[in-house]
Amino acid sequence: TICPSADASFKNCRVQNKSQDCTSGESGTATTAAPSNSAATTAAPTTAAPSNSAVTLDCSGDTFIDCWTFFSAPDPTHGDVVYVPESTAMDLGLYSVQDDVVYLKSLVGQNGPAKSIRLQSRKVYQAGHVFLIDIQHMPTGQGTWPAWWSFGPDWPNNGEIDTIETVNIENVVQSTLHTSDGCYMYGVDGISTPNCVSGQGQSGCGVNGPDNSGGPGFNANGGGVFATQWTTEAIYIWFWPRDKIPADLDQGNTLSWGTPYVTFPFWNCPSWHFNDQQLVINLDFCGDWAGSVFPGGNQACIEYVQNPANIGALSEAYWAINYVKVLF
Repeated sequence: TICPSADASFKNCRVQNKSQDCTSGESGTATTAAPSNSAATTAAPTTAAPSNSAVTLDCSGDTFIDCWTFFSAPDPTHGDVVYVPESTAMDLGLYSVQDDVVYLKSLVGQNGPAKSIRLQSRKVYQAGHVFLIDIQHMPTGQGTWPAWWSFGPDWPNNGEIDTIETVNIENVVQSTLHTSDGCYMYGVDGISTPNCVSGQGQSGCGVNGPDNSGGPGFNANGGGVFATQWTTEAIYIWFWPRDKIPADLDQGNTLSWGTPYVTFPFWNCPSWHFNDQQLVINLDFCGDWAGSVFPGGNQACIEYVQNPANIGALSEAYWAINYVKVLF
C-alpha cells in the first residue's frame, strides 16, 4: 500500500490507523489562492526552519497577517455580523499583535450587527499536510460562533473540514465534515450521523471534541493546540491542552502524538470529496447554528448581541493565537 501523502520527511504514516514505513510517494502541494475581498497581494511567508523541521509555513507574530486575506462579503451562514476589511479591522483595533500573540477581536453592542474578522489563507492545499493552530484564548459568550476550518471551491463539492466549531458557552468543540453526496463515516465513535452530505438541511457528520477543548474551560486552562492531518486515507484531529503539548510537533512525527480524538477514514468516502482547501479563522454571531440554539431563537440572539448593555457580557468574544503552522 502506498503511504498517504508520503515524502522524504514522512518516515512513518498512518494507513487505516496502522504504522507503515514510508520511503516514496508524493506529498500534497500548495498553490496560491486568489485574494478574496482584499487588496493585499503579498505572498505568504515560508519558514526557514531547522533541517529536522517539517514546517513549510509559519504564521505568527508580526508576520501572521501576511498569510491571510480579510473576507468582507456577506456572511454565508446568515450571522448577525459584518466581516470587516483589513483597513477597518486596523482602524477599529480588531486586529492587533501584542508580545507575539495575535488578537482577533469583535465589536458588539452597537445597536447593529457585530463587526468581526474572517481570515482566509492565501494558499490552498491538497492532501498531504498537517495544520497546527496554537490558541491561547478562544471566543466564548452567548451568541458567539468561533471556527477554525477549511473549505474547497464550489461548496460542498470539494468538501469542508471543520476542526473547531463551538457556540455560546459550550466547553467542547465539534469537528465536522461537509461533503457532496456519497461520503459516509460508518463506525466512527460519537458520530452525529454517518452521512456527511451538506445542503438541503443536512448538517454534515461530526463528533464532539474532548472536554475543555472549547469555551470557558479551554480558556481557563491556558488554551492549547489542535492538529489536523489530511491524507488520501483519512483525516485525523488531535487536541492537547497547554500542559500536554508534544515538544516535537514541528517535526511532524504524527505517530508519536498519541491517538487522535477523531479519525475520519475514507473507506466509505472517496478522497476526491476533498480538494483545494482554504484555511479559515472567523468569529460569527447568531446565524444558522448559534442563533438556532440560542434561548428564544435567532431573533433573541440578535437582540442580545446588539444590545449595548451586553458589551461586558461579551468581553470574551475574541481570539488570541500564538501561531498557525503548516507541515509538509
